[in-house]
Amino acid sequence: MGEAPRRRNRPEGIVVRHQQHCANRSGALCDCRPSYQAQVWSARDRKPIRKTFKTIADARAWRAEAKVR
Repeated sequence: MGEAPRRRNRPEGIVVRHQQHCANRSGALCDCRPSYQAQVWSARDRKPIRKTFKTIADARAWRAEAKVR
């Protein structure tokens, strides 16, 4: 039996957003610089709050800070 394909751990609440003409959209390897959309739930507003960042580190930092608020 072959090995199962390896998957990267994806941070919870963060989604990779590829550019419109990225080869990834047709199943090929990514050839763009994707952005990262972080999301947290606002209990006060009873809706999700989303923000997009150029780096995953910025998205993680914002999400961690927003979860504390």
